[in-house]
Amino acid sequence: MLSNHLPLPVRLKLEEKDFFKISHYIHQHFGIKLPIAKLVLVESRLSKRLAQLNLQSFTDYVNYIFSTDGHVEQHALIDYISTNKTDFFREDVHFKFLENYIRINKVARPLQIWSAACSSGEEPYSISMVLEEMKASKVFPSTYAVLGTDISNTILNKAIRGEYAEKTLATIPKDLVKKYFFVRDGKATVNVTLRQSMSFKRFNLIDNAQYHSLSTKFDFIFCRNVLIYFDHPTQVKVIEHLVRQLAPGGFLFLGHCETLLGRNFPLTQIQPTIYQKTNA
Repeated sequence: MLSNHLPLPVRLKLEEKDFFKISHYIHQHFGIKLPIAKLVLVESRLSKRLAQLNLQSFTDYVNYIFSTDGHVEQHALIDYISTNKTDFFREDVHFKFLENYIRINKVARPLQIWSAACSSGEEPYSISMVLEEMKASKVFPSTYAVLGTDISNTILNKAIRGEYAEKTLATIPKDLVKKYFFVRDGKATVNVTLRQSMSFKRFNLIDNAQYHSLSTKFDFIFCRNVLIYFDHPTQVKVIEHLVRQLAPGGFLFLGHCETLLGRNFPLTQIQPTIYQKTNA
């Protein structure tokens, strides 16, 4: 008797030897640690890519990546491996601190802000909303610039487009949604007010040379929920770079699971996950 059911597609299996080649490359070039416990996650994230390339095994994929023709795929690989979880006003204590600091200190000079690992843009656009509201109320009478960077071209392009599902705006006060987004048919687009002080670029936090491309010192650096993906030596290296990019008295914001306690940096902890540069 013939079955009416179509055969299920064969699930490609990522062998440990191929996983270690991928994890070594990712760690060497992007600093992200991928322990063996992440094998199934990597397998899942890359399976669709193998189908797109019409490859029959992960071994074929690894051989392709490291072949003379695989240079472009090496850059694409990080798009599939990197984690891009974010929300508007995520960990809002940092946005409240930014607002209160400007208000209490009557800051009236131009501000430079860096959203490192900005993912799909929710973080830098949230920063911009805070500052635009302060400008509108005359609390902050100056200008600002927000730089959003990420390692993934795919997710960075989404940030540049500033297009989101309407449901992702749930963490934004309704009056701000009305003021800063164009919403239609379940989709929301950031308006020109938030875009005008924003710039985006691809940036690898472990690439020493890329820091030379930054032409300014920053008053605030948001580098949240990034260090957790690095091993200790890489964490130290990244923080050293970030501290050098901070203006004197500037602030560094980390994620709620990250800390610099017990490490020797020229930073003073102001609040949990909030550090201020102490050297002049």
